[in-house]
Amino acid sequence: MPIVLWIAHKDQNEDINQHGRVTANWLISLLIYSVICFVLTLIIIGALGFIALGLMNIVFAIVAAVKANKGELWVYPLSFEFFKR
Repeated sequence: MPIVLWIAHKDQNEDINQHGRVTANWLISLLIYSVICFVLTLIIIGALGFIALGLMNIVFAIVAAVKANKGELWVYPLSFEFFKR
């Protein structure tokens, strides 16, 4: 959903464009981390990684929403930069 909103409104407001880029970077990074955890499930460690990723995703989304509500840009920790800010 955030990606759809970003694509639809990125040209209307630079803040929306920046927040959308940061969120897209996190979602792509999360996908990469999930693939790594999936591979690691073969040696049992991956299950813990999935739990950690789930918790991080929830916490990071809450922090990002609070910061965005205050008008601040928050970059997700551990996120790769695919789209430049």
